[in-house]
Amino acid sequence: MRVPFNTLPRSVRERFVQITKAPGLDPRVLVSSTSWAGIWLAYVLGGLSLIALVPILQFTFTRGQTIDPYHDREVYLELALAIAVLVLSVTAIVFRLVWKPPPYKPGLYAFSSYLVQTRGANLDMMSITDIGTPTIVTVRRNGAHVHTRLELGGAFTFYHSTDAAAQACWSKIAEARGRFRAMLAARDAAAIAQVDPFVECTVAGTWSFAGQPPAEPRVNPIPMPIVIGRWAVAIILGVFTAGVYYAAIDHVFDEDRTAYLRSQRRPRR
Repeated sequence: MRVPFNTLPRSVRERFVQITKAPGLDPRVLVSSTSWAGIWLAYVLGGLSLIALVPILQFTFTRGQTIDPYHDREVYLELALAIAVLVLSVTAIVFRLVWKPPPYKPGLYAFSSYLVQTRGANLDMMSITDIGTPTIVTVRRNGAHVHTRLELGGAFTFYHSTDAAAQACWSKIAEARGRFRAMLAARDAAAIAQVDPFVECTVAGTWSFAGQPPAEPRVNPIPMPIVIGRWAVAIILGVFTAGVYYAAIDHVFDEDRTAYLRSQRRPRR
């Protein structure tokens, strides 16, 4: 289920934010995989797109003097893609300044009560009691162990360095699943509160609390029309710029290409 973070009770929001800041120190966190890519991804992709533009422009400029740009049309598509990625990267950095990131640390968490994946302004959640038989996959490359995946269902997959670590993690989760099932069956609110960061929601049987006061911590999500517009602008600008550049190369070097082709057709003596 997907739960908007802002609809949770303030006590739950505060608790969740605090736990994600140091998940390894909280006994309610069985295993976690925090994400840092979102912070640097825009900078990395922006830098790579700028680096890619240099050889693309150099290649098309040089080739355009002797070869019709139509024969290099896939390179102009790459140019459009590089420009679109650059625009998306720059806007992502700007948006991060305007719309502050969520107060919690992005990642995947297995609590003693729920599995949680942060997804922007939402939390994708699954009760630990709904976990069935997991899939444990060992990945090897050229005979060497790469990693072991513990797949609990849906997007809830944890990576481990060894098979033993994955098995130990599953044993811990399975034990917590049994305990939480017993607590829910007994409706033991006091016991649930000890292991469940979302105890208010679990006990109330609802995840949406209407009329939440605008108190921190809260997520300030980017409006969907702006998100869609950002992608549309990036794609249109990339295609338009590459198209104009294509037309310019085709026009400016038309005589140069004609002269080059004539020189290639002269009979050798």
